[in-house]
Amino acid sequence: MNRLRLSVLFSSTLLLCACIGAPQYQGPPSVQMPKQWTLSEKDNEPAEALEQWWQNFHDPVLDRLINEGLANNHDIRHAVLKIEEARAVLAGTRSGFWPTADAEGRSTRSRNSESVSLPNQHYQTRNYVGTAITWEIDLFGRVRNSVAADTARYEQLQEDADAIRLSVASEIVRSYFDMRSAQAQLQAQESILGALLGTRKIVLRRVQAGDLAQIEIQNIDTRLLSAQAAIPEIQSRIRAEALALSILTGGQPNKELFLVSTAIPIRSLPTIPAGSPADILRRRPDIRAAERQLAASNAEVGVAVAAQFPQLTINANGGFDALSPVKLVRSSNESWSVFPFISWRIMDGGKIRAEIHAAQARQKMAAVDYEQTVLKALNESETAMSNYQYYQQSVAQWTEAAVQAQQVFRSQQRRFSAGDISMADVLEAQRQYAEAQYSLALTQGKASSAMVDVVKALGGGI
Repeated sequence: MNRLRLSVLFSSTLLLCACIGAPQYQGPPSVQMPKQWTLSEKDNEPAEALEQWWQNFHDPVLDRLINEGLANNHDIRHAVLKIEEARAVLAGTRSGFWPTADAEGRSTRSRNSESVSLPNQHYQTRNYVGTAITWEIDLFGRVRNSVAADTARYEQLQEDADAIRLSVASEIVRSYFDMRSAQAQLQAQESILGALLGTRKIVLRRVQAGDLAQIEIQNIDTRLLSAQAAIPEIQSRIRAEALALSILTGGQPNKELFLVSTAIPIRSLPTIPAGSPADILRRRPDIRAAERQLAASNAEVGVAVAAQFPQLTINANGGFDALSPVKLVRSSNESWSVFPFISWRIMDGGKIRAEIHAAQARQKMAAVDYEQTVLKALNESETAMSNYQYYQQSVAQWTEAAVQAQQVFRSQQRRFSAGDISMADVLEAQRQYAEAQYSLALTQGKASSAMVDVVKALGGGI
């Protein structure tokens, strides 16, 4: 009968423990996802090509910068150290499943009262060596849920680190192409300035010959000053982007970046395989991090709930206890004790219930944050793809304008060789061609930045 009662009591305890732990984690809340992007005119393409997407430009300088950034960027290094810290914290939390043992050794000298001690034995020396063991039995899931919460936090930091890596790679690509675009603009602006200087010489000769009024010189000088004033601003942007690349790659300002040749043009802008909207749930590290935060907050509810139930701890001591240190380690001087200890907070003014309600509120906030992160990701992706599409169209139009301006310039050169037009007409055609090249370089830079926004919004892989 006693065994039956113990079995029933044990089974009931296990059932109670199973029922009062953390609410079972059901995963993130469902967010209604569109079947395809609004700009999609065909079936969704797989987004796997986004892995190491920058390599599609086949630019060794860009590849080197990104490799340096991923290895040396200080934000990435800081994120990696936070992961190491979280791993150590998790290991410490997991140790709560196991007993702790402390080695003990002491020697005490005491004087006893004459009324309770034998004659001439008022003083006593007592020696002890042994081990004290403490083991918390995780009946109600406090340790288990603490481990689950710290595991989720550790995984969240890994996702945060991936988000930082993606951000660093994206900003390196953005700064690099902004720098290359500015360098191309500088080249075009210098061509504009050269054409204007050539035109001024011709205008000056005609003014001196009396064919043109003096105001024509003033007009050309005004255009020259405007062209010259644009050059320092472009040079400043080149320097700023080069310095930004130095910081992103975790190094000192690199003078070599200022001298990167503009002979290699910005590559043609690729079509980004967007995949389906649902793909961003697994691709974007900030969404994955938000899901891990939700899992951690769910486990924290279990930790708070476990605090309202008894805590069972088993304590055990074992060792040798003797008056003489010489005779200490003998079997006759063995001593041990085992005693379970139950602690149950039965009155706290409602503090535990308040902590449970606070944990539940944090769990609900984490669910709301997850939904908001998903919706924000959808909005960012749609906006980025829309901007990129319009910039692609603008690049195509400016490319056509530059081609036509080049054809006009070459035609004017042939006509000048035949004696049909003056050098001033050729220089004007050259200036218009250079201006078209300038606008094309400027638009390519903006389109490249928009492309980076698309890759980042879709969760491009590292």
